[in-house]
Amino acid sequence: LFNQRIPITYLLFNFIYKKFFLNKKLDNSELIKFHNSGFLKTEINFKEIIDEYEPNFFIEDNKDQTKKSSNIKIKDENKKTFLTKIENKLKPLIEKLENYLKCEVFISQVTMTRNHYHKDKDNLNISHYSNHFHQDGYLLNYMKVFVNLMDINEIDGPLEIISKENKKQFLKSFRYKDMNDYNLSGNKKLIYKNVGKKGDSFLFSSSQVFHRAGVPNNF
Repeated sequence: LFNQRIPITYLLFNFIYKKFFLNKKLDNSELIKFHNSGFLKTEINFKEIIDEYEPNFFIEDNKDQTKKSSNIKIKDENKKTFLTKIENKLKPLIEKLENYLKCEVFISQVTMTRNHYHKDKDNLNISHYSNHFHQDGYLLNYMKVFVNLMDINEIDGPLEIISKENKKQFLKSFRYKDMNDYNLSGNKKLIYKNVGKKGDSFLFSSSQVFHRAGVPNNF
């Protein structure tokens, strides 16, 4: 409905929020880009923080052998300062978003994950880590920031996104019905891939734009 795949109550909330609350009188080029496209490659880079704390990262034991992703954790004694530095680094972006959304913005969760290769990339009946196009079932004032923990190229399975401008073309080209029913041979030029350097950050509205986790090559 209305080229969206979220509940009707959320559509209504988003419509009212955009009409009466959202600040669309923007004088910031980053927010204009985000408002128009639904995503933004930010100017904030976290490489120094990652380099400092990377020796304290470790892969959580994966007891489920069928799971195709791994959780990356940080030692407890380093967690608080690590999260504080992440939050401080994000403050300029948070302030911009608060002006745009006209509400307070909080960091609700920080997770680190490594996705692995699997053979079910083209099997729409199986999703190991949201690797089929979808929208998150949240309101528009819920957003995500991705930070590259390493250099990310196309072979590494970057996040893939359809911009708001390309949404109608995507739905038509991919004959999209839902995340388990669409044409895999749609126009790939409509897909933006979040490749970049270690520490690069990427903001996107996961409830407004279609997106999927890329699947890394098998090596």
